[in-house]
Amino acid sequence: TFVVNGVDLVKQLSSKGPGYYSLIITDNTMPGGNGINAIEEIREQMKDFDDTPIILFTGDGGEKLIERAKNSKVHFMSKNPVFLMKKVKELLEPKPTTPAV
Repeated sequence: TFVVNGVDLVKQLSSKGPGYYSLIITDNTMPGGNGINAIEEIREQMKDFDDTPIILFTGDGGEKLIERAKNSKVHFMSKNPVFLMKKVKELLEPKPTTPAV
């Protein structure tokens, strides 16, 4: 699903509910609400999405943004699309399950 801003991202997640999306990828620079603000809102007000991995794609890696991303449990930040795609693959690969003892 594609949205054009952070406000629409939050609305889309609210409409589908937890478990519908396996991963959230957002750019930080978007019209009408940036990615980090949307991530903070998701993490603070939409607790059902606490376990959903989030990747923040950004051309800005300033210290304030990095700190906000860490505090919002962003799984990965990237400026490079190649690294971004590697991380997407890693986060979406099935996790090995441990047999019940």
